[in-house]
Amino acid sequence: MIDVKEAVSKATQAAMHFFEGKELVELALEEVEMTDDRQYWLITLGFYALNVNPPVGFAAMINASMQQKYERKFKIFKIDATTGEVVSMKIREI
Repeated sequence: MIDVKEAVSKATQAAMHFFEGKELVELALEEVEMTDDRQYWLITLGFYALNVNPPVGFAAMINASMQQKYERKFKIFKIDATTGEVVSMKIREI
């Protein structure tokens, strides 16, 4: 069985592989959980990614704080606790 530190490492490696060529600013560990049946680690990573739809025009001028180049995204990685294999990656809604 892999420990939590190894599970986080596997999730981080997967994120860097899946998003190769894209800038992941401030990639950080957000949450760690083991499933009740102890078969999987659920590792949530957060990072800033380029905001593809920033506000423009009058709305952006009124509320300058909304005009962000980056937006925070969160991904949940499901890691097999026995093998360390990345089973899935999902969007973590806030």
